[in-house]
Amino acid sequence: STYNQGTFLGAAIMLYEKYGTQQYYDDACNVMANTVKHLCYNNILKEENTNSGDLSGMRGILMRYMRKFIVDFNKGEYLSFFKDNARVAWMNSNSKGIMQCSWQKKASEDATWDSFAAYNAISLMANMPTYANNLQRDAYSNIEAEDLDYCKGLISENSGGTSGGRSLGGVKNGNYAAYYNIDFGETGASKLTFKYSRSTEKEDANGT
Repeated sequence: STYNQGTFLGAAIMLYEKYGTQQYYDDACNVMANTVKHLCYNNILKEENTNSGDLSGMRGILMRYMRKFIVDFNKGEYLSFFKDNARVAWMNSNSKGIMQCSWQKKASEDATWDSFAAYNAISLMANMPTYANNLQRDAYSNIEAEDLDYCKGLISENSGGTSGGRSLGGVKNGNYAAYYNIDFGETGASKLTFKYSRSTEKEDANGT
């Protein structure tokens, strides 16, 4: 099931990040490869075809740990999984925009589902990197605030600025935003520029 694959994948990732044991890394890679190979058809998930009970929410759990695998291990070759499934899920939504657990099928107009079933596609899209065309990002180009990988206590909200992007709200001590897979090249950077609240602040790379 996608639940078993997801929890096994998540456990392997976190054990590797904690202990650095190669076997855990290999386990995570094998789980990911076999999930795409055996639980998908043409890169689209086919497992779990129920809209009630515990099984109806298992896909959403898998999405969380697939994202963690892709981002933490810099596995951009799997970005197409998120893009392909998001496209199919949206195309198969009903007139109310509701997508069922088995998003590879058209959602009916009159069906009644558990909320757990309807959240799967939301988990898919929420966990898809917003920069999904390329996982590795250039440190010397603009990186929008909302294109973060992890955060604590922050929200993304509409911005009135001229960049066309969004702004991060809820900024206070103890909260953070983390950006992974930023390529600084061979020499690295000596200064960083942060734009916030229509202001600009420059800092040395050492934080001063």
